Amino acid sequence: MHEQVPNRDRPLQVLQLQAVWRFSTGADAVASVVQGLERSGRIIASAAAIVVLVSLSFVAADIVLIKALGLGTAIAVFLDATIVRALLVPASMRLLGEWNWWAPWLRREP
Repeated sequence: MHEQVPNRDRPLQVLQLQAVWRFSTGADAVASVVQGLERSGRIIASAAAIVVLVSLSFVAADIVLIKALGLGTAIAVFLDATIVRALLVPASMRLLGEWNWWAPWLRREP
């Protein structure tokens, strides 16, 4: 049914799949986005927290370049999880409404 996607952005896919599943079962677009974020928010936050903590562990290194890369990665992942995945993606899905599911195979029959 769904095409196999490379394993590079699983937390965002969980949010989208939850919303698509809710929409396909009959919920409206807004409720689908809200319930999708409600169900997948902990997964997104947990995955981001693990990556941030691992990246911050590189700050303890003796090499300045490793410290900078670790801190930069931690900040980037934190901003991605909080701003992009928890705010921008659900907000854009809310604004798009029914257009989130424009693909013919996701449309509900009247």
